[in-house]
Amino acid sequence: MERLTRSIIVMASGSGTTFEALVRGLEGTQIKIKALIASKPGIGAIEKSETLGIPTKVQGDDLLGILDSFEPDLIVLAGYLKKLTPEFIQQFKGKIINVHPSLLPKYGGKGMYGTKVHAAVKAAAESESGATVHWVTEDYDEGPIVDQVRIRLEKSDSIEEIESKVRAAEKELLISAVKKILLS
Repeated sequence: MERLTRSIIVMASGSGTTFEALVRGLEGTQIKIKALIASKPGIGAIEKSETLGIPTKVQGDDLLGILDSFEPDLIVLAGYLKKLTPEFIQQFKGKIINVHPSLLPKYGGKGMYGTKVHAAVKAAAESESGATVHWVTEDYDEGPIVDQVRIRLEKSDSIEEIESKVRAAEKELLISAVKKILLS
C-alpha cells in the first residue's frame, strides 16, 4: 500500500539556513513542503525558496487565508520571529511546531532567540545547551516538547561557538521531529 503524501508549510524570518536544511533533509520522503511563508520581504529564506522551486508568500494581513489555501498537515516555524495571534494558534492547534535554540524550559520566552539565548547560556556558565522542538501554544516556548538534543559545552566556548554547535544540532533535530510527527 502506498503511503499518503503529507504536506508542510514552513514559516521563516531570517536567512533560511534551517529552511534549506529541512528541504534537503526531507528529500526522498512522503513529506512535501508546499510553501514558505516569509515574515517580511527581502529575507534570505525567500531567495532560497525561489532557488529550490518552492512557492513563497510574504506574510500579510490574511495569514489564516494563505495557510488555509494550502491545507497543511503541519506548520513548521524555522527561525520565525513574529508572535502568532491566538486565533491563528487555535485554528491550527496541534499542527504547529517550533524549533528553539535551547533546552527548554531554560532560556525561552519573549525576546529569547538567536544570539541572546547563547549569550545567556554562556553567562550562566552552563555545561550543556541544545535545541528543542515543541508544539506551539499561545505562550512563547511553553508548549509540550516533541524532542530535544543536548550539546556538551566547554568553558572556553565563545557565544559564537555555542551558536554554531547548537545550529548544526538544531537542524538535524527539526528534520527528525518532522519525520517522527508525520511518518510515524
